[in-house]
Amino acid sequence: MQNTSTGTLYVFSAPSGAGKTTLVKALLEQTIDIGVSVSHTTRAPRDGEVNGKDYNFVSQDTFKAVPYTPLTLPTRRRAYIYVVSVLRQ
Repeated sequence: MQNTSTGTLYVFSAPSGAGKTTLVKALLEQTIDIGVSVSHTTRAPRDGEVNGKDYNFVSQDTFKAVPYTPLTLPTRRRAYIYVVSVLRQ
């Protein structure tokens, strides 16, 4: 069965260090009906990053095996691939 609920999608895009994570954390603390999509990436985790929380860290082979839907948007940045994941609640 297809989910037919609707909502509003907010995208926060800015250079590294601009405060995206700080902004999202503040929104999560003040808003009860909001969720965060955790993207997939082929890069290695940085110090302090947690798999499944900051990103879903996957291998190139695993990434290539995932079927894309209109709601997954693969993006290449340097040698790594990122994809916006669909939030399932």
